[in-house]
Amino acid sequence: MAAALISGKPQMIIPFAADQPFWAKLLYQKGYGVKPLKEKDINVEALGQRFLEMETDKYINNAIKIKDIISKENGVGNAVSYIENIVENN
Repeated sequence: MAAALISGKPQMIIPFAADQPFWAKLLYQKGYGVKPLKEKDINVEALGQRFLEMETDKYINNAIKIKDIISKENGVGNAVSYIENIVENN
């Protein structure tokens, strides 16, 4: 999920198991990816439709926006600082 969002590209997820359906649905609801496609529903028409949707300004702009937000987070540095703070104060 993180790699998909950091890519800055619209996503099409075909979830198979575990938490994949949850994340695929969330990505779609947030506008970072097209509607998830179930494995049993894969066909030329469905794939073609999703690919065309991925080329729309809505998905392209949303993907760029989330990439920019994540890129500014310094997630690893913040996590290390948080853990160091806990260790130092206990």
